[in-house]
Amino acid sequence: MRLTRVLSVFATSMTAASCTGPEGTSETPEHFARGRLLGAWCEECDASFLAGYRVPSRAFFETLDAHGHSIDPEEHRCETCREAVRRGGYCETCRHGYVDGLAYMSRLTYHLARAERRYPDQLDGVECRKCAESSGWCESCSFGRVREFEFGDREEFDRALREVRKWKQRSRS
Repeated sequence: MRLTRVLSVFATSMTAASCTGPEGTSETPEHFARGRLLGAWCEECDASFLAGYRVPSRAFFETLDAHGHSIDPEEHRCETCREAVRRGGYCETCRHGYVDGLAYMSRLTYHLARAERRYPDQLDGVECRKCAESSGWCESCSFGRVREFEFGDREEFDRALREVRKWKQRSRS
């Protein structure tokens, strides 16, 4: 499958570094800091981030379609996809997920789309802010976080974290 090859090639180019600032410093430029959290493409830095990982390829960023795209459920040939669009779910056969009528082209972006986005400066507890910097489950508030993505359901959080770890592993190989 073409998308699987593209994802595999991209995974080897992912890094967990911040966007390089002026003169090659590691300081994240102010304009990019908010874009990083929003998953937007930064023209100046020629990069984006997904779950804290730098996406250096605009082609891959566009292919991944982290923001989802509108689809017509009746145009799908796959009955499982049509049902997943209607109820929100994931088609194991086609490997597409659907949230609020939008299609996501990877299991990772599907799980992230199911989360609530909350920025670290919006969180009260120290543990919550710590989790928002990487990932973890906060026992005191019963929410899991993968960077700025917040999950109220432990199983959904575990699935999302498993997908992030797969991406991390692929980026090291």
